[in-house]
Amino acid sequence: MRAAAGLLLAALLPLGAVAQERDPWQVADEVPAQTYGWMERVRIETLTRYFEVEAKLDTGASSSSLHATGIELFEREGQNWLRFTVDGHPLEQPVVRRVRIKQKNGEPAQERWVVRLDLCIGQTFMPADFNLVDRSDFSTPALLGRDVLAQLGPVDTELKFTVEPGCARQ
Repeated sequence: MRAAAGLLLAALLPLGAVAQERDPWQVADEVPAQTYGWMERVRIETLTRYFEVEAKLDTGASSSSLHATGIELFEREGQNWLRFTVDGHPLEQPVVRRVRIKQKNGEPAQERWVVRLDLCIGQTFMPADFNLVDRSDFSTPALLGRDVLAQLGPVDTELKFTVEPGCARQ
């Protein structure tokens, strides 16, 4: 009886509605346009400045970080803003939020300010949120986490510097 009911149901469904299992070993039809290396040069843009820095693409980090010094909170027209320096460039940006970042070395979590900056990597241009921190002890001034990587494509840990920032200036 069950088999007959299943055949009847299958006969009533439109042909396109019958689910087909996908072979897990089948290569995807869509191949990403670009594979990125674990380290890339990126361009960061604000309304008044742009500059290039090296960035580590880190799939283990959930958010992106940018080396900044002289971070100072101030108010402009009732909104919180930050004044800070990146790669010798003085910047002012509105605050997006404040986050708590867990430390891998067992130290207490850090509170960090987050700003939104425009990011160019290869031909991809996007707004990106960066928490600001002193990264002078790290190998790169910028770290791109999963929040940005989800919009880019695969990262190959064997590659470095696969693209140059080539977005048209916005």
